[in-house]
Amino acid sequence: MNETSDTISVRYNALLQDAAAFFDETTSHNQNVVWVFDWLKQRLIYASPAYEHVWGRPLEKLYGRHEEWRESIHPDDRDRAEAAFLAIAASRQSASHEYRILRPDGTVRWIVDRGFAIRDADGNVLRIIGMAEDISERRQAELEMQRRQKFLESVLYHAPDAIVTLDDRHHVIDWNPAAEKMFGYDRNETVGRDLDDLVTRPDVVEEANTCTRDVIAGKVLQPFETVRYHKDGHPIQVIAAGSPIYVENELRGVVALYTDITVLKKAEAALKESEARFRTVYRTIPDPVAIIRVSDSCCVDINDAFASHTGYSRQEIIGTTAGEIGLWHHAEQRQQMLAALTAHGAVSNLEAEFKTRDGRVRTGLVSAKVFALEQVPHALVITRDISHLKAAAQERKKLEAQLRHAQKMEAIGTLAGGIAHDFNNLLMGIQGRNSLMLTDTTGDHPHYEHLQGIQAYIRSAVDLTRQLLGFARGGKYEVRPLDLNHLVADSARMFGRTHKEIRIQTAFDPGLRAVEVDPGQIEQVLLNLYVNAWQAMPAGGDLYLKTANVSLSPDDTRPADLTPGDYVKVAVTDTGSGMDAATRDRIFEPFFTTREMGRGTGLGLASVFGILRNHAGQITVYSEKGRGTTFNIYLPASEKSALQTKAAADDIRPGKETILLVDDEKMILEVGQKLLEKLGYRVKTAGSGKDAIERYHREQDAIDLVILDMVMPTMGGGQTYDALKTMDPDIRVLLSSGYSLNGQASDILQRGCRGFIQKPFDLGTLSRKLRSILDD
Repeated sequence: MNETSDTISVRYNALLQDAAAFFDETTSHNQNVVWVFDWLKQRLIYASPAYEHVWGRPLEKLYGRHEEWRESIHPDDRDRAEAAFLAIAASRQSASHEYRILRPDGTVRWIVDRGFAIRDADGNVLRIIGMAEDISERRQAELEMQRRQKFLESVLYHAPDAIVTLDDRHHVIDWNPAAEKMFGYDRNETVGRDLDDLVTRPDVVEEANTCTRDVIAGKVLQPFETVRYHKDGHPIQVIAAGSPIYVENELRGVVALYTDITVLKKAEAALKESEARFRTVYRTIPDPVAIIRVSDSCCVDINDAFASHTGYSRQEIIGTTAGEIGLWHHAEQRQQMLAALTAHGAVSNLEAEFKTRDGRVRTGLVSAKVFALEQVPHALVITRDISHLKAAAQERKKLEAQLRHAQKMEAIGTLAGGIAHDFNNLLMGIQGRNSLMLTDTTGDHPHYEHLQGIQAYIRSAVDLTRQLLGFARGGKYEVRPLDLNHLVADSARMFGRTHKEIRIQTAFDPGLRAVEVDPGQIEQVLLNLYVNAWQAMPAGGDLYLKTANVSLSPDDTRPADLTPGDYVKVAVTDTGSGMDAATRDRIFEPFFTTREMGRGTGLGLASVFGILRNHAGQITVYSEKGRGTTFNIYLPASEKSALQTKAAADDIRPGKETILLVDDEKMILEVGQKLLEKLGYRVKTAGSGKDAIERYHREQDAIDLVILDMVMPTMGGGQTYDALKTMDPDIRVLLSSGYSLNGQASDILQRGCRGFIQKPFDLGTLSRKLRSILDD
């Protein structure tokens, strides 16, 4: 008995080993991934080698960590795939589901996973066995099939001609919108019905049936003219064509196409019927018309419009050819028309250029048709002058290009403004701490020179952010009515002191109207243009500056989206190297420069563009290579009188009042508090608009002024100001921002805010702003 049991056990183990070897051999050559999951131990006990090819991951990691399978699944499919896996254990049937996996190389593959549960005699799950198949190529083919199907449907439903598809029994499968319009039947009325029952009548039914049978038999029906009928019974002249539809070399149906030529046929009939009246129409038609002999292209007649359009008299034209008098601007276009007449007997809307007697070039659409005149072939040639349409199309393209340019500049401006704002906040921290150290340092201190150097670098950085803000419609700081003559003259003198090789010549309008501008920003515009001119004249040259009052019409202002009206114009002209069209089209783009690397930021003219746009103005440029450049600045004229400019003070003015400093940047709060305390003020801080409102509510009587940041999350400066103003109508608020005096800040100032200070600011600027408000 023991020997028999041992023998059986040996044989059983051998069979198991053979089965396992057969299983390994089978799965190792299978492109699909075979896997076995031990449900009781909750771990993967087998996955075939194909896993490494399909998943692109080593098997060792999968065995060592079951979560590797879940993490490889696309995040959008992960929960659904896991639920499908668990559902296999709950079901007594096999199941399959599809999901995407992410390979380590970044590619995505589609998988269909099929599995079933192995249970014991009591129905408990022991194992889950499955096979994962890579179906990416099949899914891609399905998507491509869907794309092509949508494309064909788009062609079918947007084609101008009637397109009808039939099955092999003549029954309508599809009926496009053009067929609905042409024949008067809705698609729902036609599907499943015999086509010839719908669009034929007894006079053409036999011909239609024959055509349909021929196409179903596999013949291609070449286009031919015939008659089909509308739902209401009226005939339609059509060009009909048809072709069999094969799917995998098996005839599945027919496609029929109909082009409505009713209007053309009626025109031909009307022409024959009205031949007696043709001469009057021919003479008075506004388009140039000529009759030429086909054999030698000799002109035998022209109408009055032909003579008026070309400038040639009838005597000069009749008896000659258009080639002899040089009427066609391009001889090859004439040959093209003659060849088409010879081959097809007609030409339709051939675009060509013609030269009039006085040398002007006009564009026309030429249509011609051969007809018999006294048994001799002639051609009636009609030319529609489309010169004005071509000019309008070119103008439209120009306007579209200007619109695209404006949209691009707007997007870049938004980005530049955000960068400048954040950079100004960083500069505020540096500026503030440097100002504090400078106030505690005398000239003999070993670090005094370094601190002054840092101060100079800060000023350079501030100038850079001002240019960025200028381009980003954020460069307006203090607007007042000014005389541009004085501003141009002063800036030219300042520029001329350091550029002796440039001869500056001015022509100022003595009656120049005032403009409402930020003088510092407009001075920056002028200096940028002067520098641009200087760089174009390395060996010296002339710089012409001219001012004038102008009135701009809607046509003048439309490209720049300006309001028509009165403007002040400043023309800046140099005698330098000029520029080509490609450069001219890009000069106002930020960071575009023609100078070598490291010699320019590309922000000069971009900031000019932004500053003038921010002032509701415009700049245009005219330049040719080797012939100098002229920039024309336009700024809205003001009814106000120009104010005299005053030199800015630079003293530091201390105080002892209590200030509430509001900013969401911790760095600004720290530096601002130290600056204010250095000036002698008592300081309270708030890190948000909500905190500021709560603190002011508690300590209103002790607070003399609020310094309020404009840009804060959740509750911005505008909302915070309105809430504080409601609480205390007499509140004194000084706005502060890394942006400049833009639309929102201007609105708040108009609602009663006392002042605005631009970040970064130094100790002196802050002290003077505070005293100007507190001492008022």
